[in-house]
Amino acid sequence: MSLNRNLHIGLILVVIVASIDYGIGLDWESIFEGSIILKDLQGFLTSVFVLLVLILGYFYKPLIPN
Repeated sequence: MSLNRNLHIGLILVVIVASIDYGIGLDWESIFEGSIILKDLQGFLTSVFVLLVLILGYFYKPLIPN
């Protein structure tokens, strides 16, 4: 299934905004000290993973055999 390019870019922008929102809400001092648990990072890491998948899907060009 292929998404429309404009829809794909819109989804990427929405996930970027969500990632920034999660990033702002994190306790960065505890991250730098290493005392944060994975549960606190789960939303941020999930949004970054979805962003990576969307970006890879945007640039993916399937090989069509002749």
